[in-house]
Amino acid sequence: MLLARWLECGSSLLALVEPMRGVDVGARADIYTALRRMAADGAAIVVATSDYEEVVQLAGRAVVMIRGRVTRELAGGQITTESLMDAAGG
Repeated sequence: MLLARWLECGSSLLALVEPMRGVDVGARADIYTALRRMAADGAAIVVATSDYEEVVQLAGRAVVMIRGRVTRELAGGQITTESLMDAAGG
């Protein structure tokens, strides 16, 4: 519902916090597809999440932060579950 409302307002920036929390697997895939389409159409999408797999699925660029400080920036093929875990210290 939120994405539909966002599309109606015509904004070029979408900020999401833990957007897939509580979303079932089927709906998650549909949302990933919609977000990728929006990004391809020029929207800037900022996602704050602790779900590494979500980052791998969505991000073209990832910034890992610990206690409010950037510890690593990753892009493209650098964004893997392993690299995110390493950057987060785990």
